[in-house]
Amino acid sequence: MFSAKNHSSKLSVYIYKLCTATATNLQTLRKVSCSHIDANHYLFDYANEVTDDINDIFNLNIGKKIMLLVK
Repeated sequence: MFSAKNHSSKLSVYIYKLCTATATNLQTLRKVSCSHIDANHYLFDYANEVTDDINDIFNLNIGKKIMLLVK
């Protein structure tokens, strides 16, 4: 049986989870930084589950400490 109260409650929980995930993703992206070491080396100093997911989705490796610029 459809209950407006139950539906509203589930929607509220979904929206809360979505907002929390978005806030976590934004916090992570603000923490990610890259320092240029020399002509072809870059130092990344932050990684977590969100950066791991970004790596998987976009085929990157921003969790690797030192990266070479590939041309």
